[in-house]
Amino acid sequence: ITSDDFDSDGIRKKMFYLYYKQEKYQEALNIVSSKIAIFEDQQSQTILGQIHLKLGQYEQAAFHSRNALTLSSNDSNIVICNTQLGHAYLLQHDKTNALMCYEKCVEILRRDTSDEDELANVLINMGAIYLDQSSYNDSLLHYSEALKIKKKTDPSNNTLVGAITSCIGKSLFKQHNYDEALVHFIEAFEILKQSEDSIELATIHEFIG
Repeated sequence: ITSDDFDSDGIRKKMFYLYYKQEKYQEALNIVSSKIAIFEDQQSQTILGQIHLKLGQYEQAAFHSRNALTLSSNDSNIVICNTQLGHAYLLQHDKTNALMCYEKCVEILRRDTSDEDELANVLINMGAIYLDQSSYNDSLLHYSEALKIKKKTDPSNNTLVGAITSCIGKSLFKQHNYDEALVHFIEAFEILKQSEDSIELATIHEFIG
């Protein structure tokens, strides 16, 4: 065995994936920088997008996620890439492009009901954007659908279920539907008391006094 055998592209890739799995993101990036050309496949670009998201390097995350998207041929990969890209845009305060990416995910995930939980996660992100943009009806629709799914797929997650219920209350409140808003705030309050989510509980107190 020659020294070249220990410096093969295959070993570099294995080291890259190992560091990624161990959440040693900078070490993984160091491997990539040593020979960029062998990491231009769809899987590597997707992972690089994830790594840069974790490191708060959102422009780089968007760059690699877009690269991965151009190389993706199946719905599952397209959803992953668009979700990452949406997150990268959102964290750069580009809500318009974030929504476009999330909408593409929703279109695919509605066709494939095998991953309802991921659909709910995307709907939550969209609901948050619409709420921030004062598009309260759209916010209400997306949060309501997400809540219905999460109550089925993740009912014991009191923090999440309570937070979504609270956001529905906020959307209703902003639409001046105060009675319905109060119902949801009280429901959220009772759920969140079990999770000790003090931040969201404080937010509810601000609305209901």
